[in-house]
Amino acid sequence: RVTYPCLADPDLGIRYIGTISDVDEVTRATQALRFRAEYDPLTGAYNMQTFFEKADLLIRQGDGPRHIVRFDVAGFKGINEMFGLEEGDRLLRAIAHLVREQIDKRWETFGRLSGDVFVACLAGDRERVRRFVGWLSRQLREYTQSYRVMLFFGICPVEKRRTPVHVLCDWAHLALKTVKGSDLTNYAFYDGELRARLLDENKCTRLWKKASSCSISSPRWRFPAAALWGPRLWPAGGTPRTG
Repeated sequence: RVTYPCLADPDLGIRYIGTISDVDEVTRATQALRFRAEYDPLTGAYNMQTFFEKADLLIRQGDGPRHIVRFDVAGFKGINEMFGLEEGDRLLRAIAHLVREQIDKRWETFGRLSGDVFVACLAGDRERVRRFVGWLSRQLREYTQSYRVMLFFGICPVEKRRTPVHVLCDWAHLALKTVKGSDLTNYAFYDGELRARLLDENKCTRLWKKASSCSISSPRWRFPAAALWGPRLWPAGGTPRTG
């Protein structure tokens, strides 16, 4: 960078003092700090906080349907243990590269939440989401012959644009858990039907916990005369032991 301020002196006239500064090092340091603050250093995807901010902005400003797509690698821990951490890192970088090829940066974005968990904010209807899921799944199946790479997806449609993105990610995670490990399908939408089913399951769980918290009593016997001695209370969730 070159600067040359003008100095006006009544006696000496107009003078210029030139300064040459090397700002490359400062610029590189600033860019490195910004990269570490916004991006995942392994994959180059946005980190969790930056993704939430970018996706929230796209959802609020954009028109048309949006979907939050959360996905992870089945058995990723086993891949790390069997083939090493470097192979696991290589797989994560490959996933990020493929996702980057498929999103439109003007309207869509993606990030890495943690470990093998990625998330994308996609613009378009369900058919657009299905194409993304199908294409990425096929690409990863052909990734290597050494082991099988299987992705599972949870998809949450954005129904209200003011819903926080982290809440949408949590709902997408609920959908993902319903298909994780399935041989029938590798994706699920968080829709009204799934929401109702999860509410019913939560209700049944609460009723079961309430029922299991009740104490029960059984008679106590005095041996060897086998005379009835009195009731014994058993703690919540416990069962009488034979002796």
